[in-house]
Amino acid sequence: EILMDNVLAVEHPLVVEVEHPLWDAHPRLAPAVRLSRSRTVAPAGCLCGQHTHELLLEFGYSESEIDHMRKEGIVQ
Repeated sequence: EILMDNVLAVEHPLVVEVEHPLWDAHPRLAPAVRLSRSRTVAPAGCLCGQHTHELLLEFGYSESEIDHMRKEGIVQ
């Protein structure tokens, strides 16, 4: 809480502002590691179930199995 409201934390990018689909713009801690040849990204947090479908496909579940799990309330 102290860090989020600290002017120095904002000036020395320890805190960045992100856009979240539910909470709009809000501050969050910046990534601790920055690489010289890569763009450092600090995305907003993901939503519950946002990546479920892709992960289940990657784990080898079929579309019909995923549909069944959604209908049964096993996954979101």
